[in-house]
Amino acid sequence: MFTDQIQVFSGQVSNMSADLYLRLAEPPEQWKQVEVMGPYCTSGRTLPTTARFEPLQDTSGLWRARIIDPACWTLDHPMLYRVRLEAAAGHSEAKSIQIECGIRRFGCRDRNLWWDGKRWVLRGVMVNHVRETEFAAWKNARVAMWITDSQLTLLEEAARLGLMLVIDLRREIPAEELNRIARCPAVMMVIVDHNLEITSLRGLLPGIVLAKRFAPTTMPQPSEDADAVLLCVDAELPPDLTSLGNRPVLALRELSEPVDEIAAARSACDQLQRDLAGRYDLSGYIV
Repeated sequence: MFTDQIQVFSGQVSNMSADLYLRLAEPPEQWKQVEVMGPYCTSGRTLPTTARFEPLQDTSGLWRARIIDPACWTLDHPMLYRVRLEAAAGHSEAKSIQIECGIRRFGCRDRNLWWDGKRWVLRGVMVNHVRETEFAAWKNARVAMWITDSQLTLLEEAARLGLMLVIDLRREIPAEELNRIARCPAVMMVIVDHNLEITSLRGLLPGIVLAKRFAPTTMPQPSEDADAVLLCVDAELPPDLTSLGNRPVLALRELSEPVDEIAAARSACDQLQRDLAGRYDLSGYIV
């Protein structure tokens, strides 16, 4: 079994404990040891501990480990955990597998995004709109880097450095790539086109906020299956956003031309928020 074929995701997370889940195709007897170690962080010293995964008593292929006093991934302290699997003799092509993942308390509550128990507003910038390439500059600007599904090589480095990502999913990609997205704590949101049915994606991206992008000529209905809605503000927005349902709404206004520094793009995010402040209180601003 290859690493990218293994699904890892968080369940219930609190200050006291966190449930981490692992989905394996092989039966439990094929694995001698399955455990999670951590936390580890590039920006400071940690005191790693180990928790064992145990298979759930059903046919789902799920294993669960309970981590006591979990260290959640944040921008300032991008804490990561390492899942390690050791196969029983003669049962797997790979004798030992190690996967990095993270734990985060992030999601939607009514019409807001919430992170670590507080309302949070996303500010994002499309990577091709900025000539600045240093990850440290992006991180210091406190903006999410909007990347496409062809730029997933950035996932692991972003997770280690504490850089937020928004992924624009424009095409059908293999389940192995979706598994990498699902276990990357740097991914704040996945954007898909409005005409995509996302039920199947939920099973492959558990815990990830799924937002639908709507063109100026197409407005969402309250019954939409997305967690959040991304609206292009080049067109007139509806006067009352309650018609979009009880979910976060984000605004997108693309820059007319690329800028040299991420600070200029961050200023454009703030300007977009000011331009809409008299009419809307949104959950995110992307340029």
